[in-house]
Amino acid sequence: MLTTFILIIAPNCSDEMVETLKHDLSYNNTGYERFISQDYEVICMGGVSLHSIESVTVPLLRQVLPSNPLVFVYGTQYEWDYQLYISGKYGSQYYMLVAGNADVERGYAVASLNHITIQHERAHLEMCAAHTRDSDPYDPVTWIRTMDRPWCPSRS
Repeated sequence: MLTTFILIIAPNCSDEMVETLKHDLSYNNTGYERFISQDYEVICMGGVSLHSIESVTVPLLRQVLPSNPLVFVYGTQYEWDYQLYISGKYGSQYYMLVAGNADVERGYAVASLNHITIQHERAHLEMCAAHTRDSDPYDPVTWIRTMDRPWCPSRS
């Protein structure tokens, strides 16, 4: 399993914010823990724009982290930007419906600064799976494998 990088893109990111998030992620209370690796790093990456993640940030990070799952975490000051981002990517019908999104094919996700949302999006990435119309979005056992990536568990 490859290390998952959790990148806090809030402009006010601090060591204290990193430690708080690490603490919150260490709780085994989200229901996703059995589906995700304990091999992760939380890093400040303040100032990254949500609107440049796909076109600039991910391609640059892929130069040094070619296969690692990436989770970009936005703070409250980026909530409006996230709604615009998700509307632009999937259509206005998704505006205000979700706090996170995983692009399994490209190996990255965007999530709010909430440990449950982060773990949910990590489960998508690390399992290489998505929920469908017939699956329970909160139960990864019902999700469908959509991709094969270096970090995906082997199919049994």
